[in-house]
Amino acid sequence: MTTTLGRSFRPEWFPVVRSEEVGPRHIHRSQLLNQELAIWRDDDGRVNAWENRCPHRGTRLSVGVNTGKAIKCQYHGWRFASQGGQCSLIPAHPDMKPSARYCVNTFECIEKYGYVWVRLEKGGDKEPLLTLSDDSSLTTLRSIYTMASATRIRDWLMSDCESACKAESLSLEISLSQIHQRHSFCVEALAFNNQDNESITIVIYLHPLTDEETVIHSLVNVDIPHEIRLEELRRYNRLFRTIRNVIETDHVR
Repeated sequence: MTTTLGRSFRPEWFPVVRSEEVGPRHIHRSQLLNQELAIWRDDDGRVNAWENRCPHRGTRLSVGVNTGKAIKCQYHGWRFASQGGQCSLIPAHPDMKPSARYCVNTFECIEKYGYVWVRLEKGGDKEPLLTLSDDSSLTTLRSIYTMASATRIRDWLMSDCESACKAESLSLEISLSQIHQRHSFCVEALAFNNQDNESITIVIYLHPLTDEETVIHSLVNVDIPHEIRLEELRRYNRLFRTIRNVIETDHVR
């Protein structure tokens, strides 16, 4: 079922998974605006974003096999070729050319800013646009799953987050300030490190799985050095886990 949220934002780009998580011969299961997705990379490095359903009998493709050139459905072994999603082989009829109607429903996808981005319908911007330009100077942070709507999280970030940080109610090493909205579900802020008194730009993008479930993706405009990366990632992870807990608790109320 397509909800009002889904209909309104299907033409927009959303990050659905970090690029590094879509490894060779792997199929990543995701969801966007109530639409199940199978995200996978072929042996040429090209990423695919498909409806997570075999057009033959409806089996989830994410439980199939990534052969490097196609996805092999786990049920009857049908194979669907990279990029177009056209069925390339039916094992029960190996000499028969599969009908054009046996094709997976595919979606536009692009890799940018360290993420795989997907949109469910054409329209709007040609590709994801952020104020950050140099991918090499970015660091993607750990994504956080939340049981709250994307609109609820966005509204809290815009109205309550900065005041909560100023009041030290979050009691964390990193606080957020100068928060402003860039796109429908994208906000940009300054992340202030309370230990070394330095601030950097952070971009937070909300990925609505369903009407009431959201993944918070984020990245910072700096290439965090390897020797301190783990500890820095932990600091940001504590920040976003606390934000999640505050939002979910308030949401329940």
